Amino acid sequence: MIDIVAVSGAVSQGVQKWMDDFHWNGRRYDDPAAMICAEPADLAFIWTRGPEQHVPLGLLALERGMHVMLEKPLSEDANEAKRFADAVAKSSRRAMVMQDIRWQNTAIELKQAWDGRTVGEPHSLDVTLIGSFTAFTYEGIHIVDLTRYLAERDAQWVYAAGASPAHKPLTRDNVISLHIGYAGGLVARAVLDWSSLGHHHWIEARVHGERGVMKAVWGQPLQVQLAGQEPARRPLLDEENNSMKRLLRHFLDRIEDDGELINSVADQLKTLDIIFAGWESMRRNEVARLPFKV
Repeated sequence: MIDIVAVSGAVSQGVQKWMDDFHWNGRRYDDPAAMICAEPADLAFIWTRGPEQHVPLGLLALERGMHVMLEKPLSEDANEAKRFADAVAKSSRRAMVMQDIRWQNTAIELKQAWDGRTVGEPHSLDVTLIGSFTAFTYEGIHIVDLTRYLAERDAQWVYAAGASPAHKPLTRDNVISLHIGYAGGLVARAVLDWSSLGHHHWIEARVHGERGVMKAVWGQPLQVQLAGQEPARRPLLDEENNSMKRLLRHFLDRIEDDGELINSVADQLKTLDIIFAGWESMRRNEVARLPFKV
């Protein structure tokens, strides 16, 4: 779908495999800012280990006339995130955040069952990310975004609880659970579970509706139990489970047709708003109302 013209810094295993398979021998830079300034590319992928460079490099790419694909989170600073969103709104270029969980097969299956009211009208949702030892802004943001993807309605309040894993204290963002109240009475709970070893995206979701319950474990068939019936498994989605390919194709299509962009920067602000409100909720030990005012 794209041609890589230059890279800076370490590249992911997937990108390295692509480069090896196609015997890529393009230009390499030590400084990503220097690369953006020197290269006449159409699109900049900003995929750094931490979010500190996301907005500065994103702004530079916009100024150079590039579309921008950014790793999540956009920023850990609400004002900086808003500044970038304003810059995108004023630009003729498009920008999208790599929030890829909602593009995975299990999320799509769960969404189809949710929209089809498989268990009736949903009234509560629990999503847990197991095996993560990082801050809510980095990993938990996936499951907050997933609750928004399923709910498709505005969040109205949030209540947070926090701690830190014993082996790796988190001094700033030590949220472990968020209760999120959505319009219409839907309550979602997003939880980071630090109980398992290793880093892997094992996500588990449960939806409670008026007629039953359904459970989704990433990579496994969706399970449904209606009132008075035995549990049943739904068939797996018969499509390649490549969320990044789907996400990238969507971005390129929306650049071409100028259509509505999923995972836009403006959409990312809504997800970050829930997390930032959660920080304040935990600090005050009370419910924080949304939209949250920094």
